[in-house]
Amino acid sequence: MKNILIFLILLFSVDRGLGSILDRISANTKMGEGLGLVNFALDQSPQILILGSSRAKHHLDPNIIAAKTSMTVFNGGINGQEFLYAIMFFDLWRKSHPAPKAILLNVDPNFFQWSEWEHANTIIFSPFIHKDAEVDKILMERSKFESLKYAFQVYRYNGKILPMLKNAWRKPPPGFCGFIPLEGNLAESDVFRTRSAPPDPFFSKEKMQYFDELCIYCKSHDTVLFLVHGPRLLPGNGGDPEWVAGVEKLVANHPGVKFINISEQTYPEPFATNHRLYADMDHLNGQGAKLYSTMVANQVKQYLAFVKQEGQAPPQAQAPTSITGPSQ
Repeated sequence: MKNILIFLILLFSVDRGLGSILDRISANTKMGEGLGLVNFALDQSPQILILGSSRAKHHLDPNIIAAKTSMTVFNGGINGQEFLYAIMFFDLWRKSHPAPKAILLNVDPNFFQWSEWEHANTIIFSPFIHKDAEVDKILMERSKFESLKYAFQVYRYNGKILPMLKNAWRKPPPGFCGFIPLEGNLAESDVFRTRSAPPDPFFSKEKMQYFDELCIYCKSHDTVLFLVHGPRLLPGNGGDPEWVAGVEKLVANHPGVKFINISEQTYPEPFATNHRLYADMDHLNGQGAKLYSTMVANQVKQYLAFVKQEGQAPPQAQAPTSITGPSQ
């Protein structure tokens, strides 16, 4: 028993010592696709905040939106993440920043579905354990052993130590706004003709609870929440009208939330016909992102200007929740 006790004391001491060192390195890491990007994004104070997956990160150019709206913009999208990332990030971000004028949240048919894979990816926020109740709740939902794992400080940096050491002393280039355009052009021969539809339900109960909380925050802080859906190159797919109808019904129940649907269905020319605007089937290249960002910026500018002029969100009859018509 004495030897076991000594071992446990040593284990605790080593864990706390290494954990303290890794905490300092983590706080200084501002580069990299994972923790570094999160840390850097948490330091930004834009008036318009973009959140979402790689389809936000590579599609929405803050410089174009800033030029149109005369507001500061930062793209907090990240590869390999979806809705839970956006919720956890924003919950951390809002603790140290004033409310933004608008949030642009990229949404797709899988965005509000429940996903074990997505839940596993929330480990990106492990270094922030015990800093936010919402973040803790989602992390602890990953498995029944999470509370035991997080008793060890080193666990929160599992799989992150080498990237942290690589990026700890590097800084993003001046003016970096989170947006990274993709290069290349999708060849017509690489265009797939079909895509399987995501399984039902489109809107999980768990995610709807988090979405409702986000809407309450936006309403109480006069922040306009835009759900932005962009194009994919899906010839012959026919789109997902049930999902679109579901999103329109969702935002109709949340005044102040707007749905901007600039997709291959609402704009078949050019997005359903020009493969040269795509880097792959799911992502626009730099040329496509420039066009798409301009169209989104026009819609955001138009609505925010109306709100500013009126001093409040326009009535439902004057401003439909779904914005799908041509940009002005």
